[in-house]
Amino acid sequence: FNSIIEQEKVRRLIYKAIKSNRLTHGFIFSGPVGTGRMAMALELARVLNCENDPSHSAQDKCTCVSCRLITNINHPNLTFIFPRAKELDKKKNDIDTVMSENLERLRVNKYAPFETSKTGVVRVEQIRELRRSMSLSADRTGVRVAIIKPAENMNANASNALLKLLEEPPDKCCIILISSGARLMLPTIMSRCQLLNFSPISSQAIVNNLVKNHGIPESDATLIADLSDGGLSTAKSMLNEDYQSMIKDSLEFLRASVQGQAVKISTI
Repeated sequence: FNSIIEQEKVRRLIYKAIKSNRLTHGFIFSGPVGTGRMAMALELARVLNCENDPSHSAQDKCTCVSCRLITNINHPNLTFIFPRAKELDKKKNDIDTVMSENLERLRVNKYAPFETSKTGVVRVEQIRELRRSMSLSADRTGVRVAIIKPAENMNANASNALLKLLEEPPDKCCIILISSGARLMLPTIMSRCQLLNFSPISSQAIVNNLVKNHGIPESDATLIADLSDGGLSTAKSMLNEDYQSMIKDSLEFLRASVQGQAVKISTI
């Protein structure tokens, strides 16, 4: 899983399970925003559906048809479940633009900033549909992979429906729950999944990525990395704003804090 930044322990555990053919049907990828949970979920989906040996695919980049489809977020075995905005409840056939924009960004960059509806939750209807689709035979010889993010945003009925799926999982399926607050989920769901904790990405790794892929000065990248709290996608989201102005305001705030200028702080 060389495309995953750091997270050596997580990468090692998943690779070991793949190589020994003892991969669980349920995972919880827990950790701070921007630490590579979605990137790892997509890499796992790619490897499980690769037309070549999974243990080899995990070590080397593959360009088989299946791997290309996963990379392009266009594989029939790949399902995403995001919170559905409340305003779409009465418009069941309307496209969830938040979800569409997320997927489009993921096609380009697996560490892209990720947004979810501020008014939405994962509904029981979404999990019921997932259970139905998971019961179908997987496309080709692969594995059906469902990625639910953020998993802690399921309502009670959705949680209970997911629990039934985890208790009686169909063959060749893998459910990945991405969460920043795994302890908010049902204990029974947690007990049926393998919990993998993602650590904050080092500031130096974030700096290297920003300089290499976005061409910003190292001094600016360092300040953004320090403000990102170990999240690469958080750092990238800052680039979408006027990051020069943000850096200036941050430095002004720090300078005023050190000098004890309370009045000035309130105006920054």
